Amino acid sequence: MRTVYRTGDGMNDDYQNRFYKRTINGKKGNLFTRVEALEEARRRNGSFDLTNVITSVAGGVVINEMETSPVSDGQYSGTTINGIAGDVLAFGNLVYLSAADSRWELADASAAATSAVKIGMCVLAAAADGDVTKVLIRGNVRADAVFPVMPVGGAMYASVTAEEISDTPPSANPGEIIRNIGHANTENELHFEPDNDFFEIGNPTAGAAGGNDTEVQYNDGGVLAGDANLTWDKTGQVLSINGEIQSLVGSGGLIIKGLTAVADDTPGGGLQMWSGAGTGNAKGGSSEVDGGLGGDTGDGGGVGISGGGGGVTSGDGGLVAINGGPAIGGGNGGDVTLMPGAGVGGGHTDGVVAIGDGGQSHYVKFDLSGRQTMIGDARINKTVILAQGIIGSGGASPSIAKVGNTAGYKYLVDDEVYCIPFEIPYDWDTTTDLLFKVHFYSTNTTASRFVKFQIDYNSTAEGTENVDAATTTTDTGDVTLYTTAYRLTEATKALPAANFAQDDVVSIKVKRIASVGTAPASPADNPVIMSFEIEYIANKLGEAL
Repeated sequence: MRTVYRTGDGMNDDYQNRFYKRTINGKKGNLFTRVEALEEARRRNGSFDLTNVITSVAGGVVINEMETSPVSDGQYSGTTINGIAGDVLAFGNLVYLSAADSRWELADASAAATSAVKIGMCVLAAAADGDVTKVLIRGNVRADAVFPVMPVGGAMYASVTAEEISDTPPSANPGEIIRNIGHANTENELHFEPDNDFFEIGNPTAGAAGGNDTEVQYNDGGVLAGDANLTWDKTGQVLSINGEIQSLVGSGGLIIKGLTAVADDTPGGGLQMWSGAGTGNAKGGSSEVDGGLGGDTGDGGGVGISGGGGGVTSGDGGLVAINGGPAIGGGNGGDVTLMPGAGVGGGHTDGVVAIGDGGQSHYVKFDLSGRQTMIGDARINKTVILAQGIIGSGGASPSIAKVGNTAGYKYLVDDEVYCIPFEIPYDWDTTTDLLFKVHFYSTNTTASRFVKFQIDYNSTAEGTENVDAATTTTDTGDVTLYTTAYRLTEATKALPAANFAQDDVVSIKVKRIASVGTAPASPADNPVIMSFEIEYIANKLGEAL
């Protein structure tokens, strides 16, 4: 109830005098003088709310001083109450009224008994238990020595450290109390106005556990319940589940991962998954990891298994091992099968199994037929040795030359040879050229001597083309002879991929022709050809049947 005096209320002096005495329990002195001063202000200003100044409470009187802001360090304004200290108190300490002895003790948000009761802010320091103190119940206060730097306008809370306040509510331990005690007017000045509501952390109303020992508790229609299909063994640190673990529809999926290590030189948390062992003649349990089935037009879900990345500055990446089970005591070992999915419907292709950089640029893929194809840098160089079959006749016939363990044919200009035809392999990457190679040596020791070879070839498809089809002619260009006798030399020429097809039969004739540069000075220095080769790039293992 609020009592307001206004000019013209018709109260005579005797009534007012009796009201003052009743309000202050018959005590005058300074308090009475203050009321008289306020009454004088009433007469000057026309009205004044007296209940903002004096409130009668059990055991004494609360002085409601006018709130002002800002206040200086060590100052306050607002409503205070006199009391007795139950400990050493400093200006700005957060305190609570103890029910045991009605004394003001240091407040602490670590328990309800020291923070979820009547609290205040000490504004008159007490040197010892039993000393007189004054406590701010509501108002503005500044205590730079004990207050933290506060966020302007932000909420402040009772701290788990006795006597202190904080802009961060407690959150760590069960039983701690979250209680707002006011807001910051500035970084240094607090508007102290404790909230009567509070929250206790991790301490819900106790109830009887459901189910049996080790069974994990869950909400079953508002009642705690347990189930034998969901248990926790605290000794073995084992969570046992008999049933499905499902991610929510539309969520980010189900993630099971080991924890990241925080301390230096500490391994991250491991993750293992295996099925249980069978007993007697029964099989062991099976393990299966499947991506989800797509909707009417949606893709199926993927399954990824990745080793962990190495450290930022050093450390190997993690190993991924997929092993078939070993036979123990007789029996066959377990197989490991990687099989892509089959496409369904017109225009849809079968899936592939990719091993490499995840199917981006450089990898090996296996299709549903089992054929292996290598993509990007995942290629293999292979060689076909061409036999020197039919030697040219007459003056065009090279002569045999031998040195050490090596034998070959010495070629004069216009000498030629017909190589034994060969078939283009099925594993040839049809986007790459064939590389024709000539390996030879010479007894030449003179600088700036050259030889040159001409290659005539045609590629014939079986059953559809004739062997006398048009010939393609090219040459190696001038090949420089080494000035060291018997030095092995290689001459090469790329044969364009467009001129060939897999399974074609290739016929090749090689002929020495006049070089542009100076030929060997002596006929004895003419080149001795040891072998012909076709080098090609393979990107698969054969052809699917």
